[in-house]
Amino acid sequence: MRLLVFSDIHQDKRACEDLVRRSARADLVVGAGDFATRHDGLEETIAALGAIDAPSVVAPGNNETPEALAAACAAGWPRAHVLHGRVATIEGWRVLGIGAGVPPTGKEWSFDLDEEEVEDLVGALEVDLEATGVEGRRIDALVTHSPPRGCCDEVARGVPMGSVAIAEAVRRLRPRVVVCGHV
Repeated sequence: MRLLVFSDIHQDKRACEDLVRRSARADLVVGAGDFATRHDGLEETIAALGAIDAPSVVAPGNNETPEALAAACAAGWPRAHVLHGRVATIEGWRVLGIGAGVPPTGKEWSFDLDEEEVEDLVGALEVDLEATGVEGRRIDALVTHSPPRGCCDEVARGVPMGSVAIAEAVRRLRPRVVVCGHV
């Protein structure tokens, strides 16, 4: 499985063009959020990515809501699966997406979740997976905007900004791949 992963393109048209070009060699394209900048430019950015023909999954960042991302993808990139708190099977891989800034960024405009909300999303998902009889590795790929606590989450002076709930989800779900951005 050849993955093309990206995050935090924030309306960068050149990055979109490069991703479209690179996607020709990918089996699965994964976008981990922040397509827009403070909710601006989402539709144009998604439309620029709409030329990607490879199967694709995206999760919202803190710069767009799940609803806005779903609407933009429906209009401009209909082959992209928008995942937030749900699982889709793409190319034989079970992929879970969790968007948002976690923990909350404290910015008024930001789409954020707190740790408890992430725990609830993952807990409900685990109940659904158990009900459908999924055994062994339950998730092949976990796509989150925010990183798990302790992994790729340090900002200025080594301060960790990752999510404890996402780190716990990684431990419990044991995905083959974790894709994140934000930091």
